Amino acid sequence: MNQCRLLLFDLDGTLLRSDKTISQKTLKVLRECRDKGILIGVSTSRSEQNALSFIEELQPDVTIASGGALVKYNGEYIYKAEFSAEETRQMIAVSREICGVDCEITIDTIDFHYWNYKIDPKKQDQSWGDSVYTDFGDFNESSLKMCVEIFNECKAESLREELRDCDCIRFSDGHWYKFTKKTATKENAILEISAVCGISTEEMAAFGDDYADIGMLSLCGKGIAMGNAIDEVKEKADVVIGSNDEDGIAEYLRSEFLVDGNCKQSEEFEVDGGRQMAITVNIYYSGVNGNAKKFAEEMVLSGIVSDIRAEEGNLRYEYFFPMEDEETVLLIDSWKDQHSIDVHHASPMMAKIIELREKYDLHMKIERYVSDENGVPVTDAAFVRE
Repeated sequence: MNQCRLLLFDLDGTLLRSDKTISQKTLKVLRECRDKGILIGVSTSRSEQNALSFIEELQPDVTIASGGALVKYNGEYIYKAEFSAEETRQMIAVSREICGVDCEITIDTIDFHYWNYKIDPKKQDQSWGDSVYTDFGDFNESSLKMCVEIFNECKAESLREELRDCDCIRFSDGHWYKFTKKTATKENAILEISAVCGISTEEMAAFGDDYADIGMLSLCGKGIAMGNAIDEVKEKADVVIGSNDEDGIAEYLRSEFLVDGNCKQSEEFEVDGGRQMAITVNIYYSGVNGNAKKFAEEMVLSGIVSDIRAEEGNLRYEYFFPMEDEETVLLIDSWKDQHSIDVHHASPMMAKIIELREKYDLHMKIERYVSDENGVPVTDAAFVRE
């Protein structure tokens, strides 16, 4: 993989031990990686509310919660994939029709985790955040994720078919199935992070153990499966390490990143002979029905592009249209240094860009390059006509 700039961890079965704690050894190694400039991220199917104790302990730069339906960067929401209140009510009704009126259901909203539990979940898992009990009889809130406990595989398949517009994944440690918006997956959440942070997926390493982690392990530059992971995850991973109860993560990070220097500060690979080197990010926006071009046109006409070009440190911000792909637009986005990019990402401008991107339902592919201060090699100059 390329230089590692972001580590992403699933929680249950991965970063958490079986007793639902993070070992002190792992916490120490994560601090050492962070001290060397690498970002730390959590990517969990838990709601944000049910992961608060770990989020407070880790203080992650990136948080992906509710299986990808909610994404935070530096404490700010950058992506939400919500069902409307009416859609949520319909999903609950269909679940009860197929699986029985007494089936257990959980609903994640941005602020709460609702559950018609038979046994208080905190009696079984003290790490579980506060769940609000409800019978869902008059539930009237938009939601990020629904989970249903289904013991009959035929009923599970029937519900999956009825809710075919949802992304559905089963958790291997029980009989729970999660339903989110079709686009709300961990891997799509990572693409959102990539677009905002300017970090390519090749510069990320992801750790996981269950079905919901397969996509992100395949997407990132290095996919790492825990020793306790299900076989399907191990088959897709680049590396299989020790289990969550054996400090597998700490041992791997220390040997692969800290010892040989792969986990260096971002400035170190952007400096040549003491000089800061310009950074260029290529972003490919893809959509349907000409939406990528409409997005670029609105970015220009609204004045957003002009405002970005006027920002301190911006060297170039231009759109190009590939001849062989009418549904894709290429943005070439160049900055003086990483600090300039970080200031841009923290500015109100990003909220406007994200809003337009959601409006036109675009997906992104990111490439990141550092300028070569030596210019064009002599061996290539003969092929350049000025």
